[in-house]
Amino acid sequence: MAGGGGHSGGSDLGSLVAPSAPSELPEFDITAMVDLVSLMNIYFLITLSVGSAGEIDLPRAVRSKPLDADNATVITVVPGRDVSSVIVYLGDGKEGKGMTDPTEQEEQIAAAVDAGLARQKTDVLIKAEKTIRLREMRRISAAASREGVTLNMAVWEKDAKQ
Repeated sequence: MAGGGGHSGGSDLGSLVAPSAPSELPEFDITAMVDLVSLMNIYFLITLSVGSAGEIDLPRAVRSKPLDADNATVITVVPGRDVSSVIVYLGDGKEGKGMTDPTEQEEQIAAAVDAGLARQKTDVLIKAEKTIRLREMRRISAAASREGVTLNMAVWEKDAKQ
């Protein structure tokens, strides 16, 4: 065949013929899209709840009354030398003898509350620094609990100057 290279028969058509249809249909996996939409919903819900939390206007308490500390038995609790110990003072502030022994603390607190009840002091105010452990507050509250006594707790943050 003249004219440079030819075609030898008509059976080899190569890329001129469209490929036959695949036997399986293509699938579209939307798992990643569902995950993304779920994460976006969570993000917007959290953003909405945090943003609107600052706008809540809480009503004032109408049934509360201030405690008259002059007519209450006052107990002051401050941290001890280590994390697991406390020093208890009978009275407002760090005046007088501080008690460090837990048994002595409980006995003296019980005696002070009983003496206060004898003088018609039905309120007990326990003042504690914010670093006092809850188990110590429970122990002191249990020692101060009596029938007819109202327990009041005050927590304060220690000033940097002290």
